[in-house]
Amino acid sequence: MAPGGLDNFDVDWSPSKAQDFNTSPHERQATAYSPVKHFFQWQEFDTKGNTKPIGQRFSHLFFYGVDLPDESEWRFERPLGKGSFGAAALFVKVDETQNVVDQFALKVADLKENERLNKYKPGLTHEAAIMAQTNAFKSDSVIRLRQFNVSGNYGRYYSEFCPYDSLESLRLKYKAWNTYLPEAFLWHIFYSLAEGCLKFSIGPFKNLASSRFGQHFPEAYLLHNDIKTENILLGSNITKDGKRQWYPVAKFADFGLSIITNPYEALRNTARFLQKGTRVWYPPEQRSSMMTDYKKYYFIQPGINSLRRDEHKILAQANIWAVGAVMWSLLTLDEIDDLSDRINDILMGKTRTFDGTNIVKRFHPGVNRRYSSELLEIVQACLRMRTQDRPSPQDLFRDVGRHLRQCQQNETERVKKTGNSDYLNVACAPSEISKLPDGGANFEKNEDFWRAYADHLLWIPQEADLPCPPSAPDELPVNINWPTVLRGKLTQRWASAIKAQIGQQSTRPLPPSEVRKRTASTAFPEGGEPVGKEHPAETELPSRKRRKR
Repeated sequence: MAPGGLDNFDVDWSPSKAQDFNTSPHERQATAYSPVKHFFQWQEFDTKGNTKPIGQRFSHLFFYGVDLPDESEWRFERPLGKGSFGAAALFVKVDETQNVVDQFALKVADLKENERLNKYKPGLTHEAAIMAQTNAFKSDSVIRLRQFNVSGNYGRYYSEFCPYDSLESLRLKYKAWNTYLPEAFLWHIFYSLAEGCLKFSIGPFKNLASSRFGQHFPEAYLLHNDIKTENILLGSNITKDGKRQWYPVAKFADFGLSIITNPYEALRNTARFLQKGTRVWYPPEQRSSMMTDYKKYYFIQPGINSLRRDEHKILAQANIWAVGAVMWSLLTLDEIDDLSDRINDILMGKTRTFDGTNIVKRFHPGVNRRYSSELLEIVQACLRMRTQDRPSPQDLFRDVGRHLRQCQQNETERVKKTGNSDYLNVACAPSEISKLPDGGANFEKNEDFWRAYADHLLWIPQEADLPCPPSAPDELPVNINWPTVLRGKLTQRWASAIKAQIGQQSTRPLPPSEVRKRTASTAFPEGGEPVGKEHPAETELPSRKRRKR
């Protein structure tokens, strides 16, 4: 396969037209020293004891060329992250003055065994074939695949780069700073997600089955199967048509588990066959193993055996539920485990407070005080148990769009009257949030929270300062699966961030009772209130010492 330029990725849907996606990128000459060399020794193990070759994936990203016509103008910039089956890095294109003129994220993902869509399209993966179709949406709400090829055991996905990381990274930072997100920002995010859900529900789509490859797929819809805050990225605030938005645009990413199906398929879209993705983010209808309360079955459909709890079909409303869960996470800043446990208790018959419809009947007072009833009610509707009780993709897109426009109109008028727009700002970049004071919400943050926070800090560029909140622990519980050198480097950077944070706060006198020295494990004892519950003294000045619950 000859190298293809960026933004030229396309699939010829004629089933008998040959199109080879395999390539053989040249291997770069090894450098005497690489600032990312410690990533190459990274190894972890899955639940079955099998090795995850994380280091090999990063080695491929660093040592192999990008296989583009203007190869010499591109350079490896830094690692961006890793997942269960892949790793990603940022590549930048520079001009003669070393100014960045273009950039993309390159993800290498392990090829699945026996993945062959069409004999005339060697190398084409399921994920790439789906993204070729989502590219056709020309939607700002879906990540754009700029190029694709296969090298050895890896599928290589060249995606648009989203400079503001993921919604999960933003959630962690705002929770660390005890600060709620502005409602205008939440409506903005909700609108992008609702638009994506609408696109997923109506297509149009091509059939990817080998016997019907490239044919029109009537009544087809796309099930993402892995919608979560980690997989919603924040791109530029400039849309494809050149319009400037208030905030960075949210984009659906990672279609590795997605399928295109329709209501008439016999097996592939049933709960039994769709046990994939991140379990705590499963919609209720996908949690067949939790449905042990045989007095209640919420997902019965015509023609299925009601004694089995895994034969019902997973419909497009599963995407709606997942979007509602993302919005719930941004509203409350709670961990998704809280919502997941609530669903499981209902399905197992462990709670008597479920009204048969609303999984989330109310939010805690801090959320109710900050956000409009319209926003909360739509999120609650998305999270309803039965699929038929949730809003349709069309209704959700219409209603969220209407409320977004009303919210922006109200905020514009308010800013004109007061001259103050600071409360609308969202600190998406690490350097921006570091300037914020503690918001005073006093969210409970246990050791698991700080471990997740540390996981996201690893991918911040080495030259940048780490975002360190005013109430941070002196020591972070770094993941023991990381290479030793990477753990040590992050620990050093965190110590510098703590020192800088103390310097910033030196002008504010601290209460004499405060004790500065502590670690994450000693500062957050077991027990206490659930994650996300607010301290009654929410409005008092935050102190460096965390209160014990």
